[in-house]
Amino acid sequence: DSFLALSQIKTCLAVTTVVSIIQMIKMLIVITLLGFGIFLGLLGIFSPKHSPSFDPNLKTIIIVLVVAAGVVWTVVSAIISVTMSFASPLIADRKFSFGETIKHSIKGGYANMIRLLFLIFLIILMQIAGLLAFGIGTFFVLPLSFATLFAAYRSVFRHSIPPQRKFPPKRFVQ
Repeated sequence: DSFLALSQIKTCLAVTTVVSIIQMIKMLIVITLLGFGIFLGLLGIFSPKHSPSFDPNLKTIIIVLVVAAGVVWTVVSAIISVTMSFASPLIADRKFSFGETIKHSIKGGYANMIRLLFLIFLIILMQIAGLLAFGIGTFFVLPLSFATLFAAYRSVFRHSIPPQRKFPPKRFVQ
């Protein structure tokens, strides 16, 4: 019972891997959109002096589409971040399978979408401030970020899911 967390290592690794893959795909799409915009700029599509025969209306349409794709992807990325923000605390606190962890994290994230978006925005600002302090502030901000998310988890899941184990755990008896 003292090493209960070790019994959940498979679930923890599976959920962490899935969440990490989702985060990497999000970043790949952002990098692709940025790369596409830079590529178009390098080709001179947005510069009238390099492509006089290029239709200005088409330029506008391309700019609007790239900006709209960036805005839509930012919203989708924020929703994914919010819905997956409780996955790790659910594994640490409850004995859930992979599917239960994802299901409860999505439910808790959607139920508190606006508050969590604001909280994640504040955490990002704190992390930027920590990086601006020559990176030293990161050592203080990261534990605070994790503690903040875990406190949000506790306030969301306080009564909605019955605990699977007794607190405090039994003492190790030799």
